[in-house]
Amino acid sequence: SLSLFSQEVSLSIDMGTNQAGTLYERPEFDSTPAGTVTNFTLSGEINALDISFIRTNMSELTSLDMRGTTIAERTFPVSGFYGFSSLETVVLPNNIITIGERAFEKCENLGSIKLPDSLYKIDKNAFANCNSLTRITFPTRNLNALENSAFENCITLDSVIIPGNIRTIRDRVFTGCNSLATITLNNGIN
Repeated sequence: SLSLFSQEVSLSIDMGTNQAGTLYERPEFDSTPAGTVTNFTLSGEINALDISFIRTNMSELTSLDMRGTTIAERTFPVSGFYGFSSLETVVLPNNIITIGERAFEKCENLGSIKLPDSLYKIDKNAFANCNSLTRITFPTRNLNALENSAFENCITLDSVIIPGNIRTIRDRVFTGCNSLATITLNNGIN
């Protein structure tokens, strides 16, 4: 019989001493195919190849927790999860300083993302066209810049609190955010 509801499949992987970029080689995928995983927790050192593997092979993924990882480049890759439509919640690695251009653009079901305190910059179009993103909480320590169109066309974004540590807000950051009723600016913005 055909089920109308997809089954949740959870998987946790600790990269341990494995080299970053080798997620695809993990034996856990022998018993739990990547394409069936809905909830994924990853720890250890990873890089852009591992992000690409997740994006390309984990088509049912809704929840991703990477708080226990470090990305060697300290940047969430350019277009890393572009158009990853199944993703609903993401917890980013605690060591990243930049979210690359178009990293989460067109993640249509992304409703929640946890930004780490280490974050310094959100690059161009990083979250553009994330139609389910309703609220964003910016870190209050290191984040300095919101680049052009970072949240453009996030049509369900309804309120934003911009902490005083953000010094630069570029053009069109919130253009097309038609539900945005409140933007609170704190001291320090240029």
